[in-house]
Amino acid sequence: MGLKKLAVLGVLLIALSGISIHWLNSHHAGKETSLEEELAAFTQYITINDHIGTPIFYTETEGISPNLAFAGEIKERVRLTFPKEDPLQGDFAAMELPLTNLVEGQAYTVRMSLHDSYHGDPYPNLFHQYVLLGDEVIWQHDMTGEDFTGWNGLEYSFVASTPQTQLTIGVQAMGEIPEGWSWGTIAGVEVQHIYIGPSRDQL
Repeated sequence: MGLKKLAVLGVLLIALSGISIHWLNSHHAGKETSLEEELAAFTQYITINDHIGTPIFYTETEGISPNLAFAGEIKERVRLTFPKEDPLQGDFAAMELPLTNLVEGQAYTVRMSLHDSYHGDPYPNLFHQYVLLGDEVIWQHDMTGEDFTGWNGLEYSFVASTPQTQLTIGVQAMGEIPEGWSWGTIAGVEVQHIYIGPSRDQL
């Protein structure tokens, strides 16, 4: 995909990207949390897993991050959308998770839930959600191909060939995007319950 990566962590997320954060659930006890707090909570949750490193957020444009929204009681859920209202064909919004401490030759399983919230007339192959393991596409979903499919579960097993690799979760504009429809705020990918560990037959 020719992806250009930029780690956008903590305060740098604001300074470099001007990210807008939206609250996807009700404010906890009526108190709004800051961007830094939400990002820190999500990072803390995701890195409890010994094989998952600090998330990196990026788009096709160096220095520009996706718009992010965190949700859940412990901010275990994140939604990525485009940083501009009218994305162009080929634009994407992505989160990369470094996978570390893998034992070469051992089988692992990746699991997660991904959400398609699109409501409306079908526009096949306009926007695709995807998951990459290294450079391999292990899941792809035509989010605008049909009206609202909700949550989709992903479970994928692989044998580690190196001690580290990366898991990339994103959404990409695949077709010629009509202008003026604010597709950049409509199309996105939401993910939760990300897990990686030894496959069951090795436990």
